[in-house]
Amino acid sequence: MRIGFIGAGNMAEAIIAGVLKSKAVKPSDILISDVLKPRLAELAKKYGVVPAASNSEVISNSEAIILAVKPKDAESIKDALTVIKPSSFIVSIMAGITTSFFEKNGAMIPVVRVMPNTPALVLSGMAGVCKGKFANMEHMEKTKIILSAVGKVVEVEEELMDALTSISGSGPAYVFLFAEALLEAAEKSGIDKATAKILVANTLMGGAKMILESGDEPAVLREKVTSPGGTTAAALAVFESLKFKEIVG
Repeated sequence: MRIGFIGAGNMAEAIIAGVLKSKAVKPSDILISDVLKPRLAELAKKYGVVPAASNSEVISNSEAIILAVKPKDAESIKDALTVIKPSSFIVSIMAGITTSFFEKNGAMIPVVRVMPNTPALVLSGMAGVCKGKFANMEHMEKTKIILSAVGKVVEVEEELMDALTSISGSGPAYVFLFAEALLEAAEKSGIDKATAKILVANTLMGGAKMILESGDEPAVLREKVTSPGGTTAAALAVFESLKFKEIVG
């Protein structure tokens, strides 16, 4: 499978690094285009991928065409898709852009919509995928192969993509904010920054692992670590008084 990237930002690089590490494709099977030519040269040197002269070159010579540009640039990219081959399909990682956007005016373009997240940069991503009207299961499976190289993948109906975006797409920012608060609290207590970072990061990773592997629901896990009348119970009572769940939900 030849993979083309239109847009060569951080998320595109994460996917490139992941698929090459997984050996799903060879560097020579990855074609990239971007308005910033020095960025193309950087990725070509780093990974051995092939820089393209234009978006049209990527579209004409790729099976899976990954649109990794900002949503505001979607309209300008759409016009170039008229040269897409019957054997090719689009993988859009542009937030908020629906599959129907590409299917307007009778365009029978196979599109798989993806909502990745930034932990893909460390091969721990969580992506949601859905298919458009003209995409088939083969397109979906090939998309999952690509995304599985940088994390986990779940398939949802398109009407759930906005909700998924607020959970896994934006979720890392919520986690980082909570981590900031824990770090600041640790430092105020006299713990040095380096030690605090280890404590916080491993606490978050350990909690996530327990959710996935313990077989218990988060509420049960919370109850198990909360002794009646203890310091944890007191802290959680403050969260509840500030309507923590309502803020998140």
